[in-house]
Amino acid sequence: MWAQRIIRDDPAFFKKLEKQSLSYIWIGCPDNRVPANGIVCLLPGGLFVDRNVANLIRHADFNCPSVIQYALDILGVSNIIVCGHSGCGGEVKLQPREIIRLNR
Repeated sequence: MWAQRIIRDDPAFFKKLEKQSLSYIWIGCPDNRVPANGIVCLLPGGLFVDRNVANLIRHADFNCPSVIQYALDILGVSNIIVCGHSGCGGEVKLQPREIIRLNR
């Protein structure tokens, strides 16, 4: 249904997505109430997205640094957006001492 609606509105939409040409990577919470593309007014394909709970990037996290390196080196992204949001359940569940420990 979604694809059919997109094709109806823009028949060349999926053809345009064949080559990624991006300016931004979004690092944000996986909370489904925070739609990355919608917040920055970009259609699918306009934003490279990495999501992790409470936007924590730890030294033992190999995924997020890999995503950032891929975005910068391969896709040529020049802007990194780190977006938090109010009422983040991941942040609320962590005690301040745990946040400090995780970021060391």
